[in-house]
Amino acid sequence: MSRPSKKKAQALSANQGVHLIKKSNQLIEARYKFDAWETRMFLSVLAQIRKEDVDFQTYRIWYGDVIKVFGLKSNQSYALLREGAKSLMRQKFYVSSSDGGFERETAFHIIRTVNYLKEGQEGSGVEQQEYIDITVEPEMKPLLLQLQQNFTAYDLQSVAKLSPHSLRLYELLKQYERIGERTLEITYMRRILELEKEYPLFADFYKWLVKPAVRDISLYTDISVVEPEKIKDRKKVVALKFKIVRKHKETSSVKQPMLDALEKSSENAAMNSKDSSAVDLYDNPTIVAHTQNTPNEDSIKSAYFEKLNDWWGIEKSVFTKRVGDKSSADIEAAIDFTKSRVKLGKAENPAGVFLEALSKGHKTAEQIQTQKKADKERLDREKQTLLKPLAAEYTTLSDEYAQALNDTIRTLTLADPSVTDTVINRIKSQFRSFGDKRVEDKSIEDFRKNPLLRNLVKREIMVFMPDKFQTVCTRYENPLKELREKILAIDPKFKFE
Repeated sequence: MSRPSKKKAQALSANQGVHLIKKSNQLIEARYKFDAWETRMFLSVLAQIRKEDVDFQTYRIWYGDVIKVFGLKSNQSYALLREGAKSLMRQKFYVSSSDGGFERETAFHIIRTVNYLKEGQEGSGVEQQEYIDITVEPEMKPLLLQLQQNFTAYDLQSVAKLSPHSLRLYELLKQYERIGERTLEITYMRRILELEKEYPLFADFYKWLVKPAVRDISLYTDISVVEPEKIKDRKKVVALKFKIVRKHKETSSVKQPMLDALEKSSENAAMNSKDSSAVDLYDNPTIVAHTQNTPNEDSIKSAYFEKLNDWWGIEKSVFTKRVGDKSSADIEAAIDFTKSRVKLGKAENPAGVFLEALSKGHKTAEQIQTQKKADKERLDREKQTLLKPLAAEYTTLSDEYAQALNDTIRTLTLADPSVTDTVINRIKSQFRSFGDKRVEDKSIEDFRKNPLLRNLVKREIMVFMPDKFQTVCTRYENPLKELREKILAIDPKFKFE
């Protein structure tokens, strides 16, 4: 591959119009973490890829162009560009896939070679050397080249002011621009952003990452994001639901039709493709399932129909009839089931497979496993809801019973102090009968101070004078027995304290 001339390479320069970035959605959903200069270098490479490219070229990144496009201070050092490129060369993408219900991950090296100006050089003509030449690993081709479907496109200048984390969230939401909303699980976000050990508290994660990202996306990019709804499991926030609105500005009137046409062509390509393997690139979003319809459900279903019509030629009247009161989660499940059948070569008529799956609730093995897990968690929550008041009542009643027994024992021993002596002598006699002389020399004070011996005395008083405890036992034992049976009927393994 020939090295590009400066004139050709300056296509990245500001004021050149739209610098289109296209990424496979698999890459957007990949696990990785870039710093600011790694992000700038990678976006600068992507901005030079053309739709007709069948192989990667040598991409020349000029220091001056990066300064202009990303709005940086002109006194930034070329060394930052050089170190960013060298650092990017060490980075990897981790792309997830599934096989037989098991999750797998493929690690992709990104950059093959980096050519740069060695440090410490100055003098006349040095500015003509302030560029980086980059070649990309060929294995990255399916994720970046000849993309006809399942990709997301946006203008580089729309994201130039975003931080790396804000850019990642922008891309995740940009995929769902036409649907208008996306729900992202917190654990999923932490995993793909490689922040599982940072911001352990959700409050910090939201304050320092999510909130600034939402603000910057709405301020600088072509979409606006409403502050997300927090979805909770009990008191814990488990997901965030984002509302996505496309901006309509005079300044975007030239760029937006280009992006719209590009998005439409990608969906048409999925429908027209004769190669069933192309379905591997279908959008496969991570969405938290909701079974209740929202006020915006009709518009969401309409957006789904547009995709389904383009993918599999589903007619609107048939879709409307079958979808009925189905939720977005039901539609997603049917889509995933159909994709899995197509991949296995068992869906000659994908439209029919989808409609039947939607009507009958067919699910893949992975969906069934996920559903079983969700059902188990739901049953556990329901079980705890039932157990909590019963267990609390049992504890309260047990404490009252113990207190009533103690009060009775105290009353008896105060009325007749000899009861204590008699009971202690009975206990010593029982120990002697077993050849155990450990309590032989223990005084009344020893029995009073030692919790084990004190309990022995209490039990022996109850055995010695059972009629004195009949009223207390009658009042508490049957209610405690009934509560115990109710608790064990819900959870046979429940441990009583």
